[in-house]
Amino acid sequence: MGPTRPDIPRRIHSAQLEPGDRVLCYTDGVVDARSSDGELFGEERFVDFIPPRHRRR
Repeated sequence: MGPTRPDIPRRIHSAQLEPGDRVLCYTDGVVDARSSDGELFGEERFVDFIPPRHRRR
């Protein structure tokens, strides 16, 4: 989320959630993390981490 700046416009999003829906919030620190060997975790690996039944259909 970070600090707010008045010179940068904010975008507001909305979604209708139903019983059983899930919301996953994460920061760029998750996908930008590196292993001790310097390998980037990355978005693809992050998506693979999410069980298929919980991914957007």
